[in-house]
Amino acid sequence: MPAVRLSGPAAVPSTRTQRLRDDRLDLRFAGKTESPKTSPIDCEARSTAFTVKMPSGRDVRLRKWQPSPEVSPRHLRTGPSVLMVHGATSRSAWMSPLAWILADKKPNVYGIDVKNVSYADNNVGDFKSYAELVNEVRETVEWLYREHGQPVFLVAHSMGGLISTLIASDPPKTENGESMLKGIVLMAPAYDYAPGTYPTSFHLKYLRRLAAEKLGLGSKPLGIPPTQALTSVTGNLEKQRLMLKAKDRVHTFTPTSWRELHRMMSAGSKAAKDVNLSSLMLIPAHDGIADPMAMERIFRLFGAKDKQMVVYGDAKHDLVWEPVLDEMAQVINRWITARSVSFGKDAG
Repeated sequence: MPAVRLSGPAAVPSTRTQRLRDDRLDLRFAGKTESPKTSPIDCEARSTAFTVKMPSGRDVRLRKWQPSPEVSPRHLRTGPSVLMVHGATSRSAWMSPLAWILADKKPNVYGIDVKNVSYADNNVGDFKSYAELVNEVRETVEWLYREHGQPVFLVAHSMGGLISTLIASDPPKTENGESMLKGIVLMAPAYDYAPGTYPTSFHLKYLRRLAAEKLGLGSKPLGIPPTQALTSVTGNLEKQRLMLKAKDRVHTFTPTSWRELHRMMSAGSKAAKDVNLSSLMLIPAHDGIADPMAMERIFRLFGAKDKQMVVYGDAKHDLVWEPVLDEMAQVINRWITARSVSFGKDAG
């Protein structure tokens, strides 16, 4: 039985967390608002963005965060590599509030801008297969392992949690058969949509079928974007209600990308039983985008013996920008440190 801890109403946030909460703009749509010019918080600070040519020929865009000036480099001589994986239509810099804290504790904290999913990409929302996303992150894990000689922890949010679940179910191995991936931290993984905010996968299939019949497109409605299906069947008012949170996030997704997103949701749920790596799941009880009940249900299917779940009672989907940030970062840091002792002394 996994360890479960319910985090109640947050205590008075620290000055830094309060400032982040008070100063932030709506940074979820990173390509539109997240920049040093428009945000009072410079999400590019203390980080360097660069591109790595992988053995497959794929160009992967990465970001590495540096520790605060007051943190001694000697304090961070050894330790695991951490790869932060953002959600759909976000980007690596969106993870900075958490990455800044972890970079003061861990020596190698990286983020990835997943191609065609990150707002750092002009083709955001246009991917042909979810396997492209999974393989890009998997290859980055392999690169980090070779680069630093230490197993890797994935710290992932939303759709990044889906990608990480799939990788953890079949992690890359060394020549000796050991996993290059040590553990996964899943923040609000998007296994299904939150009721009343997004239509569920079942509802989308049903609405697409109805829309196809109404539009005279026959019995193969997979090419119909969900927004068009909702408009055709329920009208604009109902579409606005159902897509309240979704409309600005997913309007750039192509029909093929939508289909692949739902295939990835299904694959992630099915892969749960094969996840045998150490796993930490952080669930915001008031998530209005991903379904907290689905997170808990699928987490309990994980095959891992070492798994822990923390529910944040007052938090919403964007955990990295919630008042629970300090508490959550402490949980993540201690969890990673406790699982790092087997391959080297790690700063806590």
